Amino acid sequence: AQDRLILIVSGRLSKELIPQIHNLRQVSAVYIYCWDKKAYKQWAKQFTKIKGIIIHLDDLIDQIKVDQKDRGKQEEPLSMNIYNVRGNADKSTTELNGHFIHSLLLIDVLIRMKSTDTDKKKLIQVCKDEYTDNDHQLEIVSEFERHYKSKKAIWWYTRDAFLFSMLNKALRVQNTELLLLFRFVIHDIYERLKKYQCQRPIQVYRYQPMSTDELNALRQSIGQFISINSFFSTSADRDVALRFSKRSTISNDLHPILFIIDADPRVVKSKPFADISSHSYFPLECEILFMVGCIFLLIDIYRDDNEQIWIIKMQLAED
Repeated sequence: AQDRLILIVSGRLSKELIPQIHNLRQVSAVYIYCWDKKAYKQWAKQFTKIKGIIIHLDDLIDQIKVDQKDRGKQEEPLSMNIYNVRGNADKSTTELNGHFIHSLLLIDVLIRMKSTDTDKKKLIQVCKDEYTDNDHQLEIVSEFERHYKSKKAIWWYTRDAFLFSMLNKALRVQNTELLLLFRFVIHDIYERLKKYQCQRPIQVYRYQPMSTDELNALRQSIGQFISINSFFSTSADRDVALRFSKRSTISNDLHPILFIIDADPRVVKSKPFADISSHSYFPLECEILFMVGCIFLLIDIYRDDNEQIWIIKMQLAED
C-alpha cells in the first residue's frame, strides 16, 4: 500500500493516459518524454503530477534522480514528541512526558555505548536481507561494508540509499533492536556534527507536507517543547527549502508546511547542529543537519496566504 509509482509516458500517449491515472494515490509523479516540448507545455499545466516534459534521455534520468531524492525527504513522515510544560496536578512529569523522555534517553545511550565488529556484521546482514531483491541497493551495501569510515559518516547518511531509509525508519518507530546495530553510525554522525558545529546564530528552513491531524496537534501546542525523533535536515536557503514544495504533489489530506527555525549554538550542550554542505553526498544544498533528539520551542503557527503555505516558527532550545 506504500508503494508509489513514477510514470514515464510518451507525448503521443500522454493526453489519453494521464487524465485517467493522475488522481491515483499510487502515482507519485509523471514525466513526458517526447521530441516536441511546445506541443504539450500548456496542456500539462493542468496536471500537478507532471514534473517535466523532457526531450533528451540523459536529462530525463538526471531530473528523476534529483526529484526522487527530494521526494524521499519530503514523503518521510516527521516523527516528533511534544513535552507538556503546562502539567497536570494528577500526573507526574514522567507520566505526562514519558515517551518524550524515553526517546531522548535512548539516543544518549546509543551515543555512549561502544559498538563491536559483530554489531557491524549483523547490521550488514540485516541490510542485505532487507534489500535481497534490489541489486542496486545490494551493491551499495557491499560498498558500505568495504569502504565505510567514521569520518565519512555524513556522506554515507546523506546518500540517497539504504542507510538513510533504514536508519530514519528505525529512529521514527523506535526500533531499539535495529538502532543498537546502527549505533556506530549514529555515534559517528554525532561526532562529525560536534566537530563542524555552527558557531553563529542561524535561521534555517524545512519544507514538510503534514496531515490535518498533525497540524492541529501542533497548533494546540504553541509554547511547548518538541523533540525530533530523527536527524533533522534543514536548509540555510529559504528558496532551496521551498524548491521541495514545487516538486511536491500535495494530496487533499496533506498541507504544505514551511518550518522557520532560529538556532543559536550558545544553547547547545549535547545535541549539535552543523552545516554539512562540504561533507554531504549532495554538497550544493546549504544543508544544516540537527542531531537526533534536538529540542525546539514552538513559537507560532500561521498560514501565509500569499505563498499558500503554513508557517511553523520554532527556536532551538537548551537540551
